Amino acid sequence: MQATNDWRAFLVSAPTEEDVIRLTREYVATWSPEQIAQLPAECRPGRIRDGEDIGQWAYELAQAHCSLRFADEHDRLVASLLAFTAEAAARIAEVRARHVMETS
Repeated sequence: MQATNDWRAFLVSAPTEEDVIRLTREYVATWSPEQIAQLPAECRPGRIRDGEDIGQWAYELAQAHCSLRFADEHDRLVASLLAFTAEAAARIAEVRARHVMETS
């Protein structure tokens, strides 16, 4: 799995929501089936169709992370995904806000 900070750099420069969605799919694809299997069921990635899917997943990861009910390894994996998805959701919000400002 590539370092999350590398992916964040890609996210910051993503010019469109579609680019953020593509990067999120690519990031998830770097996770091995074993890593995905270690995640709590509610934290495993589902289908990523749009920005709302990313935002919802970030919310679910935050809830799981804050619950502190998982073992250290699970919590580390959840925290890693949360860091990425929170950044992706924030970037989508920025891109959408910029688009609204440009079309107003």
